[in-house]
Amino acid sequence: MIKNWRKTAVFLSSVLVLGVSPLLAKRQVKFYKLDSVQLFGTQNMTEEQLKEKFEDQIRGWFEARSRVTRKDRARAERLRKKLIADVKKSGDYGLVNLTEVEISNERRVHKLLLMFDVVEKKDMATRFPFRPLPTASITDGSKLIENWARYTALGWDRVRSGEVAAERGDCPAFFCPEGVGPGNSEIDSLNSKFESGAPRNEELLAKILREDKDPAHRAAAVYILSFLDDGAKVANYAADALY
Repeated sequence: MIKNWRKTAVFLSSVLVLGVSPLLAKRQVKFYKLDSVQLFGTQNMTEEQLKEKFEDQIRGWFEARSRVTRKDRARAERLRKKLIADVKKSGDYGLVNLTEVEISNERRVHKLLLMFDVVEKKDMATRFPFRPLPTASITDGSKLIENWARYTALGWDRVRSGEVAAERGDCPAFFCPEGVGPGNSEIDSLNSKFESGAPRNEELLAKILREDKDPAHRAAAVYILSFLDDGAKVANYAADALY
């Protein structure tokens, strides 16, 4: 009798776990909605026209992005790339860049601002006089690039929680991202790593800035180089990063 009771208990426990797991997974799903659209760099199309023309396409992208499977995530990325390509085709544009900014997050609904930066073909020579895209993959043995991603994430976590205002933080560099500053031990520790690591790894960071194919890595490199004491050198790195 006891043996059968134990089997029954194990069976019921398994049923409960299997039944609750999908519910828990469902609760973790994120939903994305369009808050607004901003368009920069052209007078050939207004923001209202852009939103009206591509609203259904944006909605389809957000729906795929809201799902949790790897297949849906890959589909969402394809839809994002198609949206950029279609915006580029819609006008005489030589370049279209899309930036997503989370405006609010309430009850798993993430409202996004989409910012489209475009360059018209006739303006490419003057507005986009940049060298070819880098193609190298530079190994960051210092882990500073990886630490920068964590650093900015911590800052934005503080902003979203209301702990600090959505403004530039206070740090020992010429550039400080939003939300960083006193009051967080992990941020303080990372500030110390950047302060000591930037001069020690200046050559590596400069190489990443010039040659790494990942734009996020190049951006992180120039931000970390702003922890150098020499303001003129930092300005030169920043200027070089533009071209």
